[in-house]
Amino acid sequence: MLAKYDLIALPDGKATIYDWKTYRKRPRNEWLAARMQTRVYQALLVKAGAHLNSGKPFEPEQIEMIYWFADFPTEPARFAYTSAQFKRDWDLLIKLSDEITTAPSYPLTEDRQKCLYCTYRSYCERGVQAGTMEQAETEMEAEELFDVNFEQIGEIAF
Repeated sequence: MLAKYDLIALPDGKATIYDWKTYRKRPRNEWLAARMQTRVYQALLVKAGAHLNSGKPFEPEQIEMIYWFADFPTEPARFAYTSAQFKRDWDLLIKLSDEITTAPSYPLTEDRQKCLYCTYRSYCERGVQAGTMEQAETEMEAEELFDVNFEQIGEIAF
């Protein structure tokens, strides 16, 4: 696994991961927390960040990730990390890694919408180049408009 961090600050024995974002609309914290980037960055720092901490591995509770938004500089998204989150994330990453390395084939997705912004779409013969970041942000904004959890809506008698 590989992560390319924008910045890791090391104040007072802690590690703060900063990631700059240039979204035109500020995403919800729930969406950011669930992103693989958030999970991978924090988990990898626990597993491979000892060289930044005098050779001692960071405990998950010593790690925080902050998304900083250029268009919303006073509204950063902050994510503290815990041992339970690390276990969940690391278990998932190992599972995904095992699935990738043992898969006999890699079938293409049936949902071609997922290919619209993929950098590698030409390898699958699903287009020549990926859509622009602006198009991807517009798509993300549209998805958020219709992000309804039907389980939280009570039944209505009629």
